[in-house]
Amino acid sequence: MDWSKTNQGRKYYNTQSAVDFAAAGISHVRIRIADKVDQELLEGLDRQIRDCLDNGIIPIIAYQADAFKNDPSDKNIEKVVAWWSEVAEHYQDASPLLSFDLLIEATDSLNKQPEKLNEIYELLVTEIRKTNPTRIIMISPRLRSDAAYLQELKIPT
Repeated sequence: MDWSKTNQGRKYYNTQSAVDFAAAGISHVRIRIADKVDQELLEGLDRQIRDCLDNGIIPIIAYQADAFKNDPSDKNIEKVVAWWSEVAEHYQDASPLLSFDLLIEATDSLNKQPEKLNEIYELLVTEIRKTNPTRIIMISPRLRSDAAYLQELKIPT
């Protein structure tokens, strides 16, 4: 869902969206986010997560991380780790149903550097586990999560 992908998406979100999804039989949603973490983002996300849980929908926070996908440099890795560190700390006491999808569909320059994907997953899982030791975390292979590349993934410690 693009409910939180951008400020614009958060502006138009309303509780009825979660109600309607639940009525349609949707049991989980991946809430995509492209923006940096700030108080406005977290407040909107808090509401969406609460609405999902109140309506029997499992929420999954998914980070876009476009800068990293386009340029998997150490600088951009650090930015993604910082983003997830803030989000993980904020949701450390949230429902165990809330899950984290660390990176939305690896594409672009990252497809040519699968070792960078493993590197960032290791760093992200290590960081998130500091505040969320049992949170469900999702990782996916490169090329838009193509299962043919699962053998390249190294399970983070």
